[in-house]
Amino acid sequence: MLATVLVALGKDPSLVPSKRVFSRDPVLVVCPTTALEEDLETKMKAFKLEARAINAVTKMTAEKEGVNIWRQVQVQVSVLLVSPEMLSTPGFENLLQEKIFKQRVFGLIVDEIHLLNSWGAGFRPMFLQIGYM
Repeated sequence: MLATVLVALGKDPSLVPSKRVFSRDPVLVVCPTTALEEDLETKMKAFKLEARAINAVTKMTAEKEGVNIWRQVQVQVSVLLVSPEMLSTPGFENLLQEKIFKQRVFGLIVDEIHLLNSWGAGFRPMFLQIGYM
């Protein structure tokens, strides 16, 4: 829901009670599982948000089709769903260096972070690296 609100605020600044300017989008969401990424992508699209999940599977599929998935999300998404491991890839690093993308980024959300307490730091060790973002 937060992603929907942030995108709406970015598109219609009159919704913001103060003078604060919101970036248009995207919101980066770090998800603990591929299934959750895909589920959120579907749900966000139902709310008319342009969402894209990038994980090992979607990246490999795009590469087989000759598509640069990172280039696609530079301007075409409002919500970018990534696995923690994708944050440390050269593709993601290059995306963050692209001026057009960097100017659009609004925020970083870590979904289901409570799972670290439930399942332990060994569940997804790359979650521990998110702080460096």
